[in-house]
Amino acid sequence: MVTLKGGYRLAALLAIILVAGLATACLYGEDESVAYLPRNEDMQTVYKDYQEGSKRLPEISCSAAADLFNEYRTCINCVTEIKSSCPDCCLILTHSKRAIRCSAQDSSDYDCCEVPFDSTNCSAIATSSETDWDSVCRSSYSIANENHYQNLGCPAIKPDGNCREFGSDWLCTESGLRPDFTGCACRQDAKEECPAGSGSKCASPCAHISSYYTITPVISAGCPYSGFGWGGGLRDCYKYTPTPEFASCVNKCLTYANDYDTCNNRLECCKRDVCSELDVPGYQNCNIASCQERINDPTCDTYTLADCSLIQKNAQDCLTGGFLAGGCSKCFRTIDDDFYYRFIARSRENITVIWQISTTPYDITNPLEPTYVTNSSTYFFSKIAVFEVSPSGAEKQVYESMLHQKSLEAAFSIFCATHIPNDVLEAGYSYVIKVYYFLPELTGIDLEVQVNSLRLIVIRTRQ
Repeated sequence: MVTLKGGYRLAALLAIILVAGLATACLYGEDESVAYLPRNEDMQTVYKDYQEGSKRLPEISCSAAADLFNEYRTCINCVTEIKSSCPDCCLILTHSKRAIRCSAQDSSDYDCCEVPFDSTNCSAIATSSETDWDSVCRSSYSIANENHYQNLGCPAIKPDGNCREFGSDWLCTESGLRPDFTGCACRQDAKEECPAGSGSKCASPCAHISSYYTITPVISAGCPYSGFGWGGGLRDCYKYTPTPEFASCVNKCLTYANDYDTCNNRLECCKRDVCSELDVPGYQNCNIASCQERINDPTCDTYTLADCSLIQKNAQDCLTGGFLAGGCSKCFRTIDDDFYYRFIARSRENITVIWQISTTPYDITNPLEPTYVTNSSTYFFSKIAVFEVSPSGAEKQVYESMLHQKSLEAAFSIFCATHIPNDVLEAGYSYVIKVYYFLPELTGIDLEVQVNSLRLIVIRTRQ
């Protein structure tokens, strides 16, 4: 039994030594290597760096695309710019009338004359108080009688002396008096007829009139007290009767000034009631230039943001209708005819292509002063296409990538990738990869994109 046991232990010891020896032999295997391993992945790059300004991409003339992109630009401008600064409450939109509220288009009640006097040049009206519009706008009577300050710039018919009004005349203690005030100079714009053809004009100051009054000595109880003797009873004084020329000059000025103040009150009261449903009601919500654009182009009323999205989708669908035929895709042009990647396909090969473009967009509507593009409401589109090249050099398109689009609002870089499946390429055939772009031709703006650098990165993987 002892011998057998000892024999068992010896056999176990020999097994341990054998295993340890094998383990030690594996450690020395690091000095051995296989001379060749197949490469399953390869990456190649084509790169071109352009001198500043040497490569510029213009808009591409293509009517099918231009119509869609211009319509989208019109739509988005209408919805986000024009309508936002001139909401519906700023306009009267009916079948019989389209007008900006509180304007002459709305009603002749708001066709006001030009303001007659400038308070900075007419001290007589410079002290006008702050307007209490709640009081002015409470009734048509208050509109016609309150907040009337422009008439203070008109000549005063009262003589400059100790005088008392007596009917349409004045009784004064002295002879040879002149008017108390001959009036301010009218603003140039107010010298024209307003409303046009009405004959109403701001009258010039009455200082040029040769004779203001007819002066007659009178004895009357209405004569003002001269300061000497007892008051009451008949007294000697002078009756001042304004001459027809002077009275007409004063009346014309007062009529114009009062008509202006009444119309201006009526206009301001109307403006206070516009857009009453908004959080901050009033005419401040209405940009008149934008409102006029809506009047001039009634189609703007029909556009909604959903319409703009649909037009944009239609434009992009048109661009993806096939590279050489169908829709707007035929509008694409190569970025650089001399820039491409040529290769021969290998068996079981997948290819990933990355195109990288560094650009600066410009608005060159004024070529002498180009600026960065702002608010163009469109994009720069790019893609790559793969062509099979025949022995004779003829090219047949076999693949194109999805579109990449980039806003033109500022300088931008493109870094986009596409995968070409292995069933697209045939081993042993020659192929070429090219980079294409499209820049829509827009109405009223001339766009250009400067290319700073262009790169193609091709990753070739065999399965």
